[in-house]
Amino acid sequence: MAHCVRCGEAYEEEDNSPAACTFHGAVTGQTAVYALYEDHHHDDPSLDGSAGPRFARRWGCCQDPDADAGGCKVGWHVCHADMGGTRWAAVQLARRG
Repeated sequence: MAHCVRCGEAYEEEDNSPAACTFHGAVTGQTAVYALYEDHHHDDPSLDGSAGPRFARRWGCCQDPDADAGGCKVGWHVCHADMGGTRWAAVQLARRG
């Protein structure tokens, strides 16, 4: 049993596939941050020009404001042992392709 560094789930290698993992972040394995970002009102232009900056919490990768939102990316589960290995190289090549 391994633990995925992307989604945190435990998985069996035989159950892993290119669509097994749903996660927030980059395909390189970097996790996204749910944090406070300046709100530029792209979703509501009528708010542009309002007094002072406005801030909202959202995922840095997909801008979803829901902290409990399901992941925005899909890929293989990746464990620490995979990093630097053949699966990790395949993830990097897919990203460049």
